Amino acid sequence: LKTATTFDYESNASNYTITVQAKDELNATTEGNFTVTLQDVYENELGLKLFALDADTDQLIEINLIDGNHSVVGSLGVDISIGATMDFNPEDGFLYFSQAENFYRLNPVSGEASLVGVFSSTDSSIMAFGPNNKLYVHFEASAWDQGVAYEYDGISLNVSRSLGYPDTSLRSILGIDFDEEGNFWAVDQNIIKLVRLSSVDYSLLWTAPVQLNPQARGMDFSLDGKLRVLTMTQPYSATTSEDISRIDLVDPSDGSVTSSMIFSRPHLAAIATMPWSNDPPIDLNSTTVLAFSENQPVGTTIGEFNATDPDGDAITYHFVNGENNNSLFTL
Repeated sequence: LKTATTFDYESNASNYTITVQAKDELNATTEGNFTVTLQDVYENELGLKLFALDADTDQLIEINLIDGNHSVVGSLGVDISIGATMDFNPEDGFLYFSQAENFYRLNPVSGEASLVGVFSSTDSSIMAFGPNNKLYVHFEASAWDQGVAYEYDGISLNVSRSLGYPDTSLRSILGIDFDEEGNFWAVDQNIIKLVRLSSVDYSLLWTAPVQLNPQARGMDFSLDGKLRVLTMTQPYSATTSEDISRIDLVDPSDGSVTSSMIFSRPHLAAIATMPWSNDPPIDLNSTTVLAFSENQPVGTTIGEFNATDPDGDAITYHFVNGENNNSLFTL
């Protein structure tokens, strides 16, 4: 069975019914109906980049949103643990993360962290940037503690108000974030579900009917409306080399997992996506003087071109159409 046209998940139906007939050489037949399913492929049309904190190596990791391949951006320069959380600040274009009472700015190009300030509470902190340049932080004194949340005036760490306590069923909030509409989301390890909260009084507005992976550790709502939840396959143990990290793409309508990316790095601590501008190549030049002798055979090499891409992307070279002599040469 092969396709006879091009399908696009966003503009086509997702299921198709076909009828197939099998016929032998004496023309005896049998028929069967089959359903063909069209699957969605993440296309990253906004050019987002996904980053993660590695609690084993204290490094910033960049993860390809299409194929899950990952690479090291750089060392943080600070010691972190699984309790760290991270988010993108659209006000200044930097990543930020919290580790207990410490609040850091993170350079997404070098991976280097710098201390911005210290929260007044020394409890475990789970942070996210919300609408109107507000910073929201949930503090937990210990495991399975109900915790309390505060709203800050951006990265100044000046408390603007207390949100109070979450619903009593939420005993271990491990990740919070906001979607593009300003809805406040969280994952809780006690009920093992995705929930939506009020950013006014921290009340519980909605609970997903489907449970997440039991070891959900954090979450990220990206600018393209995709929800990702960071999980581990086993309970956290610094000596368990068999542990692996997994990032689940979750349907926010019911909390179900639609796809997953699995990593050999066992203790990714936090994830965050951010928009990434694609800068054009610079310093396009020939490596030598472009001159050649007459009566040379076709295919004679004259020289080479070289350019630098600020983003580190691979570069290809092409002729530009127009009034020129490009037709006399090849690249």
